[in-house]
Amino acid sequence: MRALVRLAVHAHAVSRFVVAGLVLLACEGPASVDLPAGPRADGGDAGGDVRAPEIDAAATECVAPRDCASGVCTAGRCARSSATDGVQNGDETDVDCGGIAGPRCGDGLLCVTRRDCQSGVCAQIDRELRCAPARPDDGVRNADESGIDCGGRRARPCAAGDTCALPQDCESRVCHEGTCQAPRHDLVKNGRETDVDCGGPFAPPCALGAQCLAHEDCQSSSCARQGSGWRCAAPSPIDGRKNGSETDVDCGGPGNPRCRAAMVCQRDADCASLGCGYDGRCAERRSCVSHFGGDTCGTGELADGTGARAHESCCASVAVRGSRGPARLGKYGVTAGRVRVFLDAVAGDVRGFVRRARRDGAFGPDAVLLPEWEPYLPTSFEGDAAQGELADPPQGSTTPMAGIYTSVYRHVSGFVFRDNEQTLTGCTNAGPGTHTVYVPDEAEGRLLGDVPHQVSRSLLDTKGANCVNYLFAQAFCAWDGGRLQHLDEYEDAWGPTIYPWGDLPHPLGPGSGTYFANRFPTATDASLRAQNSPFAPSLMQSTMLAAFSFSYEHPALVGADYGVFIPAPGRMLGRGPRGHSLTDGLMELSGTFFEASSSDPFRSKVAWARNGSFEGHGVGALFVAHVLNKYGKVGLRCAYPVP
Repeated sequence: MRALVRLAVHAHAVSRFVVAGLVLLACEGPASVDLPAGPRADGGDAGGDVRAPEIDAAATECVAPRDCASGVCTAGRCARSSATDGVQNGDETDVDCGGIAGPRCGDGLLCVTRRDCQSGVCAQIDRELRCAPARPDDGVRNADESGIDCGGRRARPCAAGDTCALPQDCESRVCHEGTCQAPRHDLVKNGRETDVDCGGPFAPPCALGAQCLAHEDCQSSSCARQGSGWRCAAPSPIDGRKNGSETDVDCGGPGNPRCRAAMVCQRDADCASLGCGYDGRCAERRSCVSHFGGDTCGTGELADGTGARAHESCCASVAVRGSRGPARLGKYGVTAGRVRVFLDAVAGDVRGFVRRARRDGAFGPDAVLLPEWEPYLPTSFEGDAAQGELADPPQGSTTPMAGIYTSVYRHVSGFVFRDNEQTLTGCTNAGPGTHTVYVPDEAEGRLLGDVPHQVSRSLLDTKGANCVNYLFAQAFCAWDGGRLQHLDEYEDAWGPTIYPWGDLPHPLGPGSGTYFANRFPTATDASLRAQNSPFAPSLMQSTMLAAFSFSYEHPALVGADYGVFIPAPGRMLGRGPRGHSLTDGLMELSGTFFEASSSDPFRSKVAWARNGSFEGHGVGALFVAHVLNKYGKVGLRCAYPVP
């Protein structure tokens, strides 16, 4: 039995349709014609989804689609048009969509009337009629709207009398039996109200003290037991609701407890860490509020050999034990971006911060920073020329303070003290050397006599911070809520083996030549071995576990800016037994003194932990230097109290 397909022809457009050999002309006013339809390919009657092109027994023979009016040639015969044949035919307005029988077309596809479109909007776009995306002002009920251009997530709330699906679709917040209702004010508690003219699904929320059954019944979003019943209560930081001035559930906002990491915040004071991140959530520590250098640590990019991203907070910490008891040691060395956040927060006045912190008791016995050392700290970004910022110390001067610079830029790059025991600190961009804490190009030239970085500030911020001395590093860690690591805590994170990851394999570097294609992460151990590179490690060696002796390079070296050889912390795959990333190309300052601290900082010496460096300082070797010394191959790591 052959089914009949009813073809409705509308008068808004004049068009011709060819169906089963009949030509229909759309004319003024609606009309309908019953036409016979052939059997479906699956043996059933027509009218369901067409699963294969239908071949009419009387169909003409064909060799190519162009031989057929439908544009479909199957098994040597012309097939009828269908909504799944991948051809625009029949009355379709675009391929397999539009027209009377076809499915509606998606955004951007050709149309004749709005009935051709999923959005219900057919508009002229680039001189053609095409389906336009739904908008909350297009005069059509589409997308998730409950009424015409109202309701849903994007459109305005609906007025009384408009259709609705949820209370939030309505201006009145009252949706009853699919229609927005005006609030009733009859001074009587009736219907499903929880108190007089308020509460329940169809009335506005109630004021404080009114009866309620659920939090949603209350303006405060808090319904609490009071006496023998339940009443709307004032917002409280223990009610399990985000209400009042809170930025997240029971925390944030004036007068409320501070929020934990990852909870929603609006300002730094909302967070226990005193750091509200760029993403509107509390950071692990206040130094990790920016993106680059704040949440860009971990493997990421190509460092795991697969290109997968696995970033996490650069302020992540892991428990360790030392002679002073348990602590949480930074999982990663401090990034240049974290140091920049600190400097911006104190406006470059590190000395002023230290004095305020000492007054407030922020420096405990494990964070040695003697008052006599304060003059050796910077006071602003540009420094104070009146104190001889740009002048050499007087000839023959024996004044201990001679040659001390007050500019922050001097303290994170170049030379800072005339009495630095190293003749070259490796902290210049033209050395060759590097400093990763960004200095504006103008200051590089005017204050430092150096050349601008060849690496972008955002990329530098992700890399490990270097070129800061013990005093500066201890001030940073105290500002961040901790102190510099102690050597025994670092050794606990390192573990009992030769390297943090074990006794083998040992790290291999390709030497001092700059062959970008032979460096990690561009070239991995496996790829170097496969190409039989002269830098290929043996099975007992690796270029992927430690940034050692120029084995890492990102991006490719330009000029003499060696910052490219310092990874973002965590890019190298070597890890200590507790998960710490300890071989990211920089030795690290510690708070462990090898000589007793004294008022003369040049005679107070601390250990540099045995991370090794990108330049080739041996992984496992320990160094000692005075507290004013800094170096382009030395970074820092903080430890924090256990909560």
